[in-house]
Amino acid sequence: MSALGSNVTHRRHTRYWLLALVAVVVVVPAAVAAYLIDRDPTEPTVVPFAMGADGAVVDLGTLATQPGVATDISDAGTVVGYYFPEAGGVAHAFVSRSQNTTDLGASRAAVAVNDAGQVVVTDFEPTLSGWHPAIWQDGSAQELTSDLGPLYRASDIDRDGRVAGEILSAPTVYTWPMEDNYNPKVTIGVIWEDGRATVLETADAIITRPVCIDDSGAVLGQGRVKGSLADRTLVWREGTITDLGECGAVAMNDLGQIVLRKMEGVDEWVDVAYIWSQGHSIPVKDARGTAMLAYDINDSGLVAGQVDDKAAFWQNGRLTMLDLHSKNSWVQAVNDAGVIVGARQK
Repeated sequence: MSALGSNVTHRRHTRYWLLALVAVVVVVPAAVAAYLIDRDPTEPTVVPFAMGADGAVVDLGTLATQPGVATDISDAGTVVGYYFPEAGGVAHAFVSRSQNTTDLGASRAAVAVNDAGQVVVTDFEPTLSGWHPAIWQDGSAQELTSDLGPLYRASDIDRDGRVAGEILSAPTVYTWPMEDNYNPKVTIGVIWEDGRATVLETADAIITRPVCIDDSGAVLGQGRVKGSLADRTLVWREGTITDLGECGAVAMNDLGQIVLRKMEGVDEWVDVAYIWSQGHSIPVKDARGTAMLAYDINDSGLVAGQVDDKAAFWQNGRLTMLDLHSKNSWVQAVNDAGVIVGARQK
């Protein structure tokens, strides 16, 4: 279940030199692209990693030594992401199964994968018409076009091949207009299925940026409610929308547990994650009050994220750091087996 949010998700999605990267990588992979392509030769390289919550390292073969990021992992153990096969070159999307890596094309990034092996691939950097997302499977790619037009961006894919994404449209096309004096076009959240797009709206609310979709077809995202310009976290499920308030949408598992982000503090603002379920929420902190920057959650309630420049996970009130032998690292996704993927400083 990827937390990659807008684009680099299933999906979607650091501190000091990595902090700016992580905050943007989850949404726009171009930030890492610029760092890796134009980096000073004396700067460290960022490489993909995969590790179980039990500390067992998952062998990614040669991918573990090449600049790049692992963005998602399926419950079947398939890892996807992007890497740079040539120094100073362009990014390539990849899918890795049992140390066997398939290159999915240049100037592309793989952002989400399901257990059927369907991979959501997008442009590494967008054009004016968007990210040009497609589904790759068994050597062929299907562009994500629909009865409402091509998808502008894709975030996630569920077990049945439904994709949470966005289309680009004028603000007054749908049930109620959204006031936006600065943007003549807005993104509208949709579920793509077999060439048809279902708009994620009701009479009172609309999702404009889906973050992820669970295996029941429920979608978590950011959007607006009628009468307010504030960005809110919304959940679309079978034609109804639940408003979770003014906070950040991070990730959702198949049990309906949702990870949210809120800024809290008095003298200093801190990004605090919460797990919301059935109207109640608990903070993702340990007994000492240490908070984690969260990025994903699996069906066991394990939340993967980062603490003080290091990849970590939280479960049942306990915070555990991953031993990656790296000064800096961060997480992109975790599967139901507890295998966590992301990137680390080599």
